[in-house]
Amino acid sequence: MVPVFAAIGLLVVGALVVAVMQNKKKNEEAAAAAQAAERAVVKEQTSNPFADRDNDPKARDGSKIGTQNTAPEGLAETKLWVDAKVLGDAGIALVKEATAALNQGDEETYRTKGIEARDKLDEALLQTGDWIIDLLANHPNDRQVDRLSRERGRWQDHIKKVRKIQ
Repeated sequence: MVPVFAAIGLLVVGALVVAVMQNKKKNEEAAAAAQAAERAVVKEQTSNPFADRDNDPKARDGSKIGTQNTAPEGLAETKLWVDAKVLGDAGIALVKEATAALNQGDEETYRTKGIEARDKLDEALLQTGDWIIDLLANHPNDRQVDRLSRERGRWQDHIKKVRKIQ
């Protein structure tokens, strides 16, 4: 009789152990699913840095340069720009002379022409720096302003060639 009660007791204890293990397994699966869902939300938020932007094509500000003419006409004829353009063109010509001299092995001419070119281009960039920043801020996407900005970029490209001359 006692072995029957012991067997029943063992059976009850075994059933309790199985129930506890299944409950523990369900809790672990639920926790893993919650972590996976949290990771998916974080990944979704970090994978698209522009998620807060409206994706409607009609609502865009416009990304093309040169679609408007909001700046006053004749910016390229202002005294400030004409003076800077003369300096910039002279500086570019001197850079070309300096690089030609370097290719021929004349380092002294390269040095003197390069320093002179750098000074002229620096002056042209300094004269127009604040002016072009104001134009870009006040007249975005303007054709004239874009042309002037590209010309300044050309000066910057040439000044890189003689920047390190001492």
